[in-house]
Amino acid sequence: MPTYQYRCQTCGTEYETHQSIKDEPLTDCIEECEGEAKRVYFSVGVAFKADGFYSTDTGGGSLAATEKQLEKDMGAYKRLRGDGLQPPMVQGCSELEKKAVNKFEVESGQVVKNDKSRKNLAKHLEGAK
Repeated sequence: MPTYQYRCQTCGTEYETHQSIKDEPLTDCIEECEGEAKRVYFSVGVAFKADGFYSTDTGGGSLAATEKQLEKDMGAYKRLRGDGLQPPMVQGCSELEKKAVNKFEVESGQVVKNDKSRKNLAKHLEGAK
């Protein structure tokens, strides 16, 4: 049988009680203040430690595929850093290494589609430094 915690809205008294899930919530304070009691809800900490529960998973891949992609991204990140560039993060570096045309795209983490956008990005990043 679950244990529920209640708090009186008038006097602040907190207490626990065992109730069936089917029972109606208590409404009266156990003290003599005649206040209204409400159930106290808590967030639950849950840690999923099996395949398929990682934040980088897309739902269709396996842990091995995710780890392989991370290794590719880490290798690309190290190569870019070795070239004196500062990619914003490791994730996505292998794709960035393939598609980026200049240092501004690498350092912003954004690959742009045309020359006008490249010039605007370069101008923006130069002004930010």
